[in-house]
Amino acid sequence: MKVLFISTSIPPYTDMQTIRNAFLLQSLYSRGHDVTIVSADHPWGDSSLLNMLPSELNIVRTKVPFFVGLQRFLMKSAIFKPLLKVFNVASNIILIPDIQMLWEHQAIRKVKQLLKSKKYDAVITSSGSYTAHIVGSWVKKNHNIVWIAEYGDPWGFDLYGNIKKTNYKIEQKLLRNCDGLVFTTETTGEVYQKNTSFTKDSIKIVPCGFEYIIEDMLLREKKDKKITYTGVAYASSRNLSNAIRAIGRSQSPEGLQLEMVGTFSDKYKDEAEKLGNKKIIFTGRVSYKKSLDIIADTDILLHIGNKGIMQVPGKTYIYLGSKKPILYIRQEQNDPTFELLKKFGGVECCENDENSILQALSKILSNYTSYKEAAERRAMDKKLERYKWSRLGQEFAEFVENSALK
Repeated sequence: MKVLFISTSIPPYTDMQTIRNAFLLQSLYSRGHDVTIVSADHPWGDSSLLNMLPSELNIVRTKVPFFVGLQRFLMKSAIFKPLLKVFNVASNIILIPDIQMLWEHQAIRKVKQLLKSKKYDAVITSSGSYTAHIVGSWVKKNHNIVWIAEYGDPWGFDLYGNIKKTNYKIEQKLLRNCDGLVFTTETTGEVYQKNTSFTKDSIKIVPCGFEYIIEDMLLREKKDKKITYTGVAYASSRNLSNAIRAIGRSQSPEGLQLEMVGTFSDKYKDEAEKLGNKKIIFTGRVSYKKSLDIIADTDILLHIGNKGIMQVPGKTYIYLGSKKPILYIRQEQNDPTFELLKKFGGVECCENDENSILQALSKILSNYTSYKEAAERRAMDKKLERYKWSRLGQEFAEFVENSALK
């Protein structure tokens, strides 16, 4: 089968959807499909991620999307950096559907060229950017090729399943042409089934996953217990201020070190400075492989749920695939991440307030051997097999194949 895969989240671009796409593409390739990728150039990404893609895949790239390039310029320019916050706030309001706005025009031009020389059996569009789905709708409308839309976060709905009017209007118009939708949680699938014309058979749930069990790294001379958070955490969505204060003020007889790895609100650094705690470290962004090495070298993984009741953060599955105790902070009562984590051992959950976090942390530290043994048993738990990428990727590929045959 000849497949056209369209997404801005293709290596070396760095986000969780890129990791997900890489494994989905591996599965399509392993089943013998001829896959052509249309993506954008992102020269500042993590080039090591390219090793996750089979070298035989043909990647056709556009120029850097205009507003992404502008944002990058503002980030790197000391003179214009004060404008970055204004740009980021304005872009969330003005740029529809997102900061990759206008990329669809570049992508459609590339697709037109490809369609002149090859006949495709299916087109898959994948978030990151919802602009990919605009391209998919154009292909379906003009060339009547089977179209599968692989979603990350919901587009026309907020994180609670409420309609976002502007995005919903655009999305509904596009999805009239779509043959199948892929979501990461049952809740999201149910919301779309209720609010669109899609039947249960045309919606597939493929959770995020993990590649392999992360083995412990034992080279570090462990004087302190090391707690690690990896990923993105902005105060507006994943508020870690209480966690930073709780860990910084902990009176544990064991020394504690908190390492924050990824992209964060400046507010968190301010919180750490107020505490005067030099054992709260902000590492910044690292490569995907480096992040796995850091997880292997920690003692406790800090995790926080989304605000909203529809999505599970992608790194949840990577954390489950480690042999590390997990301290989980939930921000919602009806939290799908909490419902997932409570099925496994080596996890302590708490609410997002200082006292609750301190109590949970104290419980793990005072019973660390038990939590660590439970985390090691978790890595061998048959229930975890459900979330291996080798299995999830095959489920995705089968859904695409079945959709193309209808």
